Amino acid sequence: MKLIKGMFGWHSNKQIFKTDVVKLSGKKFTDELLFNTNYPKKFPPFVNLDCPFIFQDQINTCGDTSVKMLTSFQMLHFRSSVEFNRQLQKINNFISKKRGAFCGTSNDDLFSMGLDSISLPENIRNNMKEFSSWLAYALYHLGPLVISINIFSGRVGHAVVVKGIENNTLLIHDPWYGGDQFVHCNNFFKVYDKLNDTFMFLPNAFLNKMYSSRQKEIIFNLSYRDIPKPIPLLKQTDVLRSIIVTNNS
Repeated sequence: MKLIKGMFGWHSNKQIFKTDVVKLSGKKFTDELLFNTNYPKKFPPFVNLDCPFIFQDQINTCGDTSVKMLTSFQMLHFRSSVEFNRQLQKINNFISKKRGAFCGTSNDDLFSMGLDSISLPENIRNNMKEFSSWLAYALYHLGPLVISINIFSGRVGHAVVVKGIENNTLLIHDPWYGGDQFVHCNNFFKVYDKLNDTFMFLPNAFLNKMYSSRQKEIIFNLSYRDIPKPIPLLKQTDVLRSIIVTNNS
C-alpha cells in the first residue's frame, strides 16, 4: 500500500470506496449470525459503521472532535434518553472550556467526559486475523472507537476514530486529515500508541438502560476469557436506522 509522504505519512493515498483497492463487503449481520458469534475470535471482520465525520476546527481539538463523532453516531442511530442527555452535558461543558493553543485532551479528559475504554489483549497483537475479528466485535457492540496514534515520527499524539474493519484494513475518520481513510493493520501498529493502548468508546446509555449487564458482558468477552457470555442482540426496534454502511447506502 503506497503511503503519503506528507504531514502525517501513514494514511493510504486513496479513499476506502475505491473498489480496486478496498472492496467493502456490504455484509449484513443477522440476529442468527450474531447469536452464534458471542466470542470475538469467530466474529466476521466486516464492519463499517455509519458514523458522521467532523473536521477539527483547531490544531488541539482532535480529541474533542473525535468525541463529537461518537455522540453524533449515537444521536443518528439510537433514541435519546435522560442518561444520554447527561452525557452530552458533560461533553459540552468540557469542550466549551477555553484552553491553550497547544493543550490537547488526555485520556483522563476523555474519561471525565464520560467515555470508557477497553484494552487490546496482548496475545492477539501479532495475530492479524484475531485482531480483525476482535475489533469488528468491539465496533459492532460498542460503536466507533477513539484511539491515540503517534505522528511526526512518534513525537506527537493524535486522536482518530476507528469506524470499521475490512479483513486486515482499518477504516478511519481522522479529524485533521479527513473522513473515510483506510490503513492496513501492519501500518496501523506502526503508529498505534503502545504506551496508551486503550480503545475508548462512548457508553450507549439507551441500550445499557434496556440491558443492564450488556456492557459488562461485552467487555468480559473482549478480554478473551475462555468461556464467552451471551449478550443481548440488537433488535431492529433498538435503532432508528441501520448502524452499518452497505453498498446500497
